[in-house]
Amino acid sequence: MDYQKYPEDYFELKKPAQPPETQNLRSLYSNTEISVYAVLAAVLLILIVIVCQRIAVYYIELDRNRRIAELAREIVYAEPAATPVVITPTPTPTTVPTPNPEPETEAEAETEPESEHDTEPEPEEPAERVILDKIINLREAFENDDIVSYVRIEGTNIDYAVVQASDNYFYLNLDLNRKKNTAGSLFLDYENNPEELDRNNIIYGHNMRNGSMFHNLRNYTDKAYFEEHRYIEYTTMYEETVWEIFSAYTATIVFNYIQVHFENDAEFETLIKNIKQKSYYDTGVEVGPEDMILTLSTCTNANAAERLVVSAKLIYAHKIVDE
Repeated sequence: MDYQKYPEDYFELKKPAQPPETQNLRSLYSNTEISVYAVLAAVLLILIVIVCQRIAVYYIELDRNRRIAELAREIVYAEPAATPVVITPTPTPTTVPTPNPEPETEAEAETEPESEHDTEPEPEEPAERVILDKIINLREAFENDDIVSYVRIEGTNIDYAVVQASDNYFYLNLDLNRKKNTAGSLFLDYENNPEELDRNNIIYGHNMRNGSMFHNLRNYTDKAYFEEHRYIEYTTMYEETVWEIFSAYTATIVFNYIQVHFENDAEFETLIKNIKQKSYYDTGVEVGPEDMILTLSTCTNANAAERLVVSAKLIYAHKIVDE
């Protein structure tokens, strides 16, 4: 046979037709491969949708947190409405002539013994404390009585209301409206007294990569930054206070820098000494057992057990009372 002349015949001789069973098996394998690819493609598509959804939710929550913070600032910095002052003329009292007193005799001049019915004057009642309008207005605006204070460091993004719950987890991922939010809220340690300053007052907040919440604390590793932002303004329920930073340091959860209650002065002095020793630099600010300190704590984002901490001492407090 001339194979050059009949190539089709040659092809059939070289590759005889496959049995029906083999053809069905190959078709089955081919359909299976298509099914696997289809399933993988569907799974991949679902994962992409989930990831995109989570990213969208993340940025929506960050934007909501930004708007909440802006509203809180507007409330705190709002100028109080001017109250008109009405000045009424005071009538001039009529002068009443007084007679010249007659000279007293020695007997009359002697001091009479006090009566046994004379009583000691009653001590004046202390002026009643009033919650500051800033805190009241924040609570009303967000319908949240957990708002207990407000913290601000001029020239930084740290400018937020502070809440307090019965534990240190509730507000990790909740905003001032008590709605789920990745940025959470700044919150006071549950052991601190929101009505009275403790020896160590601790505020926690997330280190958000978009620069919000306590992200700016990381800049305190630089002494030049400390020099320009060394004071913390802290408004409690009843007073306006100012604190001077004396240490910026990194700590692990093994170091109990969040201790609130102390048995004695020596225990508190030990904490202060350890805090100053851990500082990235010497601030030159002296702290003693008679001082109160404010502690701002956030994650370093390096590992789960590491914290970046800034500690300050109280240098000014103005209590507001209802006189």
